[in-house]
Amino acid sequence: MFTRMGAIPRVSSRLALVVAAAAGSLLTGATEASAQAAEQNPHIEELIEQARQEGSLYLNWSDYGDIIGDWVDGYLETYGLKGEIEVVHTPNPNGTAAFLQLEEEFSAGRPAHTDIMEGAELRTALGISGFRRSGGFLADIDYASLPNVAPAMVKGDGKTVVYAHIMPGISYNTNTVAPEDLPKNIEDYTDPTFLNEYNVASTGQASGFDFLFTEQTWGFERACEFTTRLGAGIAGLIEPHEATRIASGEFDMLIFDQGLRPLQLAASGAPVAITYPEGYTFRRAQHFSIPENAEHKAAAQLFINYMLSPEAQQILYDKYRIDSHDRDGSLSAGTLAQVSEQTGTPTDIDIAFIEQSYMDEIRPAIPLMRGMLTGEYGPDDCAGLAEQVKDGN
Repeated sequence: MFTRMGAIPRVSSRLALVVAAAAGSLLTGATEASAQAAEQNPHIEELIEQARQEGSLYLNWSDYGDIIGDWVDGYLETYGLKGEIEVVHTPNPNGTAAFLQLEEEFSAGRPAHTDIMEGAELRTALGISGFRRSGGFLADIDYASLPNVAPAMVKGDGKTVVYAHIMPGISYNTNTVAPEDLPKNIEDYTDPTFLNEYNVASTGQASGFDFLFTEQTWGFERACEFTTRLGAGIAGLIEPHEATRIASGEFDMLIFDQGLRPLQLAASGAPVAITYPEGYTFRRAQHFSIPENAEHKAAAQLFINYMLSPEAQQILYDKYRIDSHDRDGSLSAGTLAQVSEQTGTPTDIDIAFIEQSYMDEIRPAIPLMRGMLTGEYGPDDCAGLAEQVKDGN
């Protein structure tokens, strides 16, 4: 049993979006929605009853603050839970910090501060297995029994669900960069003439470079040579969420775009677009997982099922131009098809990729990447750094 001793207060000490209604008798419309859900899948009605008993759903995510209210409204209405449960969403600016908090809470025997962990492949893989540490903290859930979850969406030995795919690339300002002037091959972005012509930013976290340092992709030396050449000519380092600095024209482009913000800006009509050069063709998965120490597992399963409904996926696509490629009728599948035709089938940066490469190849390279982008290391250092990483393992 997990006690709440030492847990962070839910509402009083932090900014929160609370979607709730006074407890009372079930509304007629909600009853009809619940009955329709049960008719579609009896397992859903069982989860609805359990969710009513749980009474709450806690979400602590770093993204989607602009549309979470729409999702919560749709969720409560779909399952007839208006007035039955309280949904508390706490915006979290740092997904890594939230993940570390989940690890700490599980180790200490405290309830999870979020009933659903949202994130990309690395945090999800760590949550599943812990790699060479004490083990993971994600629950075994029968996600395949949820009617909106296709078998291809269930990953990590059944402990996580892929709800969306992101195609990373290079975001650029359409007012300052003409599409026809963009290099078609990724290696040409490190050409000194090109870097002198444009104000190119990269990320201080070396986001999007990490998975290049594996034998499955480029290998250490090629990735190091590319990164150090780029570092010698970039105009500055920004954080992945600072894509507004591309839209404003402060920088002409960002290498590499790994976040949702450039996609959101592009979808809103801001002067931002994303290009996918040859040689950098990848697809990343976004996951939902339920911690073992989550207090509201039934409510969480219903929310995940709702998030893979056509309604919720449409909301996601309208705002960010992403959804699940594994879903029939995927709205972003056209982007995948176009990129595949132009540059080749993308390599999936998924849980299996991370489990194979993270400990021995990616993790040792991470401390070196910032030095590659700031000029501490040059291309001539790459062979020695490769040996250093190899010896460290």
